[in-house]
Amino acid sequence: MAPGPPKQVVVHPLVLLSVVDHYNRVAKDTRKRVVGVLLGETSRGRLDVTNSYAGARRKPAWNGTMRTEKDRSG
Repeated sequence: MAPGPPKQVVVHPLVLLSVVDHYNRVAKDTRKRVVGVLLGETSRGRLDVTNSYAGARRKPAWNGTMRTEKDRSG
């Protein structure tokens, strides 16, 4: 059986600083979203977020259609 959601979430100070810095560099005074990854571990009902990575925001190349192997080969 999978464990339930954590009862406590702790975001370490350096992670919070990194997230705010990324937001201020990329999207301050705009309505743009910022994208990134939060990393951490769960133990005994506590989630510790210990690291983060800023993500690049690009327009997706996907145009809403899927190509199959048959489409690619001929």
